Amino acid sequence: AGFFLFVGSFFAHLINVIHAQKVMLWGYCASGVIALAGYFLFIPKFGAPAAAWITILSELIVVCIAGFLFWKYTRIRPDMTGLGKIVLASLCLAAFLVATKGWSLLAVIPGSIALYSALVVVLGIVPLEFLKRFLFAQGRK
Repeated sequence: AGFFLFVGSFFAHLINVIHAQKVMLWGYCASGVIALAGYFLFIPKFGAPAAAWITILSELIVVCIAGFLFWKYTRIRPDMTGLGKIVLASLCLAAFLVATKGWSLLAVIPGSIALYSALVVVLGIVPLEFLKRFLFAQGRK
C-alpha cells in the first residue's frame, strides 16, 4: 500500500499542477465507494487481511485514474525510470531490517540510515555531486 500511496501522491501533485482536481474528485469518490463496498463485503469473513488488500486496491485505483487523467490532459508520460532503483533500495533496506530483527534500535536505526544513504548514492538515485552541493552549501547572501 505504501508504494501505491507514494505513486498516488506523485500523480495527485501532477493533477494539481494541471488544474484537474475537480475531475480527479470523481476518481477519489469511485475509489472510496469501491473500497467501502469491499470493506462491508469482505472484512466480516476475512478480517484484517481483507481490509489491507482492499486498501491496496483502492490506492491502485487512484493511481490508475490519476495517471490516466494526467496523460489525457497533457499527453505526457512521467519518467518513472528511477522508480525501479528506489524499489531496489527499499527492498535492500527491508532485508536489512528483517536480518536485524531483535537487535537494539540504537544499532538498527543508524545502520538503516547508513545503508539506505549508501544505496541512494551507489544506485544513482541522487547524484553524489548534488548531495555535496546540498550538504555543504554555504548560505546565500
